[in-house]
Amino acid sequence: MTQAIGIRVYQLARELQVTSGLLLELLDRSGCPVRSDLSVLDARAAATIRNRVTWALASERRRRARRKRGDEQPAPEGQGRLIRFPIRP
Repeated sequence: MTQAIGIRVYQLARELQVTSGLLLELLDRSGCPVRSDLSVLDARAAATIRNRVTWALASERRRRARRKRGDEQPAPEGQGRLIRFPIRP
């Protein structure tokens, strides 16, 4: 019997220091069939998610740094900032 090579969703979430729910939503939007945080991702899907989450977190850090310097105004009340992940087929 061959063993699946990959990583579970919850392990990847722990590695990236984000919630499993965030990864599950991102995987769903990407069209990756996962049922729960115990699902196993293949190496390619894990690498794609790592890149997207790392990019989004770095982008958010840069935005916060600009805001702290005063280069960017905060969003009006009730209009939070939405981070959009690039979705490629």
